[in-house]
Amino acid sequence: MTNEELQSTFSQEDHQVAFIFNPEENEAPRRERPSKRRKTGGRRAAVAEGQDEEDGETPSSWFGPLLGGAESPACVQQRERLLGENWAMVDARIQDILRASNSATLDEVSQFVRDARGDKIPSAFIITGPNIASQDLLFEQLSDALERSSSSKFIRLRSSEATNLKNALKKIIQDATSRTLVVDGEEELQLGQGSSRRYLPYDLEALHEFLGRQPHEHIFVAFQDSEGFDSGLLSDVITLLSSWRPQIPFTLLFGIATSIDLLESRLLKSACRLIYGVQFDCVQTETILEEVFKGAVVSSDVPLRLGPQILRGMLDRQRDQMAGIQAFISSLKYVYMCHFYANALSVLLAPETETEEGGGILQAEHVEALRHLPSFRYEVEAAVELTTADSLQHARSLLEDGEYLLTQARAGNGRRQDWVDSHLRSLLVREAAGAVQPPFSRAYVDSLSTAYPDSGNGSLTECIRRMGSAGLVGMLRRVVSVIKEGEPSFYLGPASKEEDAALLGFLEEALSRLEQLEADAESAGITLHTKYSSQSKVMRTTVVAQRVQLSRDSAALRDEDRQLTDIVDAVSERLTLHFGAKRPEKVLFSEAWLYDNRSPLRDVMVPRPRATFRRSLARPYDYLSCACCGSGGAEGGVVQATLPATSILYHLYLEAGSLINVADLWSAFYTLVRRQEEDDGEEEDERQQQDERKALVMFYRGLADLRAMGFVKSSKKKTDHIAKVRWL
Repeated sequence: MTNEELQSTFSQEDHQVAFIFNPEENEAPRRERPSKRRKTGGRRAAVAEGQDEEDGETPSSWFGPLLGGAESPACVQQRERLLGENWAMVDARIQDILRASNSATLDEVSQFVRDARGDKIPSAFIITGPNIASQDLLFEQLSDALERSSSSKFIRLRSSEATNLKNALKKIIQDATSRTLVVDGEEELQLGQGSSRRYLPYDLEALHEFLGRQPHEHIFVAFQDSEGFDSGLLSDVITLLSSWRPQIPFTLLFGIATSIDLLESRLLKSACRLIYGVQFDCVQTETILEEVFKGAVVSSDVPLRLGPQILRGMLDRQRDQMAGIQAFISSLKYVYMCHFYANALSVLLAPETETEEGGGILQAEHVEALRHLPSFRYEVEAAVELTTADSLQHARSLLEDGEYLLTQARAGNGRRQDWVDSHLRSLLVREAAGAVQPPFSRAYVDSLSTAYPDSGNGSLTECIRRMGSAGLVGMLRRVVSVIKEGEPSFYLGPASKEEDAALLGFLEEALSRLEQLEADAESAGITLHTKYSSQSKVMRTTVVAQRVQLSRDSAALRDEDRQLTDIVDAVSERLTLHFGAKRPEKVLFSEAWLYDNRSPLRDVMVPRPRATFRRSLARPYDYLSCACCGSGGAEGGVVQATLPATSILYHLYLEAGSLINVADLWSAFYTLVRRQEEDDGEEEDERQQQDERKALVMFYRGLADLRAMGFVKSSKKKTDHIAKVRWL
């Protein structure tokens, strides 16, 4: 055999451990540096600006046209603008609530730090409760408040960041000096350009040198999750910081989820003698959640109303997953994004003045969409059932007159505000009567989904009848205040309708009669009772044929008791009749301002990786939408060779047992891939070698993807096999 034949038979690549895959090696070489272009940014910006004004779309808009692509650019911009304005208002209110929630705790801690004296390290023990997710918000507020009140540095230590003493000291020095250090290295630290001395990154003398150049009153070290730290590490850090206390003004803060006694039992007694402090109780997450819920969801001026299903899901997730308040805020923001991004009728949420001025942006497609809404169908059916001339004309105009329909659609904000105000007043009246049980968030969700009975247990009438005269006076005063002055915590204004004014006059008259009746009874020295109270019921004992029979009978009522009973009956009947429940989805065109779809929020906030991975690998067309993947994935039980390599290996993975021979898997994979290429007529030896290398790279890449996603792992039983991983 000649040398040329040997070189053709054996190549250098045959003895390499790995091959370098470069699919672009046969392509024409590219230039390393792109060609220079003239700077025409100003002219292009002006041209682009003019084109954007002509097209009516902003270049940064991520909203797409709806209604089958027929939505105008003006409506698209309107939806995006409404999202920005409405969420900015809600987010600003949430931030105000969060700042005010822990204000008392922040003031107490700041006062303790200012008054701290002595050689021992002052320490603030902050009881945060079992919800660890709420600690982030509290310590962020502490950092802002303490750094704003004095010249200081705030260092937050988490148990996951400070695994040993060296890492804890590096974190303290890094955050205090605002210099980035490599945690695992032994790099030296130099402070200032004029300083020639270098320090180890975990040497507290470097921090002392830094404070000599930039003095600070306090260096706060916060152990955010103190229970997560090793007890020995915590004792060592306290001992070391105490030794530097004369030179460095350390102050410690401990976030405690359990109790101070348990923390003290974990520390060394010598470390406990080096610190002194005070316990501070912060506001629990449930209380903050209630305040945020009232301000961002329930308030009268909130434009987007949420339905009972999505609200119940959000509250259940907060309770079951022990999620922090930020998770609730993120869910709320995502709901706003979904509504304005995917609902073409959300343009009707614009104020009435803007809607009248820009009424021309509504299109014929909007009118057609309005006539297909469930609330539109309910309105027409209800108008037809009334069988009056006005109601029939109203139903006929809704079905046939487009201008009349648009007029009703523009008045949707007024109907929304009327329903919100009426619903909140009804809920406040029930709360004053004792028919609403805390927490308020659950009561609000239940009021949206269930209809309260007119009589019997749980009804407003039954709760009023159970009240005494003093309780009835307090309830009437509260109801009169709600109707006359509103409720500031819900941004609810006074009632202005005629029926509300009539109800207010009736309640004020009943209140004055009741107060006069109470004054007369007090002067006469008697106690008022109604016929519904337990004092008005007497037990009668009757002996018949040597058997004792017990019966309940009503006692005789005095004239004052009969007057009180008449007032109770009149008030309960009038309130029940006035505050009748109406479901929000039955309000005409409520789909423009009501969102109650749980699916997007559940899929995003509670992801299901197992189902997502399986679907993406079994049917990649659902995600890629390319012609090579097809719409069937594996049609007729036969895997298509044009699928991605990872998808092909996943189908072979499903057919294999618990242990998979890698060589057999490669043979099946290459046979499937090569079959497609053999059909194309590529039978040259050199081309087959290149195709085999490409297939091998695809095989290794797909196998690595399966391993990264947790489907397979190396087998300890057989080195040339891989094992399936069982998903729980």
